[in-house]
Amino acid sequence: ITVIVLLILAGVSISAITGNESAMEKAKQAKTENEAADDLDSVKLAVVDAVAHGTTGYVNGTNLANALEGKIDSDQITAIRANANGPWDLTTSKGTYTIHPNGNVNSLKTVMVNNEEELIEALQDSNCIIKLTSDIALKNTLKITSDNIFIQSSDSIRRKIYAVSNFVAESYRMIIIGDGTNVTNFNIKNVDLVADANDDNKYAVLLINSSSQLNIKDSKVTGGHTPNVTHGAGGMSYGKVTMDNVEICDNYGWRCGGFYTQAGAETYINNSLIHDNAISLDYAGGLYVNSTGKITVENSKIYNNTARGGSAIFSAGDVELTNVEIYNNTPGAAIWMTNWGTKPILTINNCNFHDNTQDIYQ
Repeated sequence: ITVIVLLILAGVSISAITGNESAMEKAKQAKTENEAADDLDSVKLAVVDAVAHGTTGYVNGTNLANALEGKIDSDQITAIRANANGPWDLTTSKGTYTIHPNGNVNSLKTVMVNNEEELIEALQDSNCIIKLTSDIALKNTLKITSDNIFIQSSDSIRRKIYAVSNFVAESYRMIIIGDGTNVTNFNIKNVDLVADANDDNKYAVLLINSSSQLNIKDSKVTGGHTPNVTHGAGGMSYGKVTMDNVEICDNYGWRCGGFYTQAGAETYINNSLIHDNAISLDYAGGLYVNSTGKITVENSKIYNNTARGGSAIFSAGDVELTNVEIYNNTPGAAIWMTNWGTKPILTINNCNFHDNTQDIYQ
């Protein structure tokens, strides 16, 4: 009887302890949720203040930066102020948010991803930070249809998204952004995109569809191999692309080795390297710009690209170069400008050309 009583008392004690621990966990969770809600409200109030100090009913970078002073670090304030028209991404001590010019605020959740299946599942939801805990091997084309997505490495190790040997490509693309929908804010940071193709596996790295936007930073685009396909082996955009500290290299295509900016599209490249891309036809080794497209390259290097046309750049659209070193591009002219209806504008500011077969043909 004594043993039974002791067991009953022990069970009561354990139940009480477990109950207290459960209550404590619920209290902590409630506290975290309340702090997150207060933080979101604080950001929303800053947005209201930014709109109130403007004259258009929309947010602009200057007013938003002023309203957020003291809430986020100075580097983020500087970046917001420099981005006049948004959208703006910011991180506080409690959360990460995207602010849109119309005043909408999205709170982003974070998901840790270890394989292709988890990545595909995470990409079903918009407003998400996807952190890669390992390299991701793709078996099939990765289609991006959700908006406001951030893919980045989970730690200081730069992760890779790459195609395995039995990869089945759709339209020769490894990653398609905006597949039948508009993806206005898709971001890749500190992640290498590697097609790793060969003569038996002919596919490119990226396709950015019309009205979609890609921002890529601290990353690499490499390994595209499309010797019989018209478009860029590294990537092709019908939309808007911004690259910062990106390396486009070792891609081999038919009309364009590196990156192809389609008619009406815009590409901005800063602090980047475009090198060792080649083609089997006459057009662009490094960068191709179609008629009415535009590309701006700043503070970058374009070198060791190969094409019989524009070995570094072939363009029927506008090209603006500032502080760019262009060298050792062969056998065609480094920059080849052509007129396909509307005469393109070539603007060169403080650039250094050397060791090319020919610097400019137009």
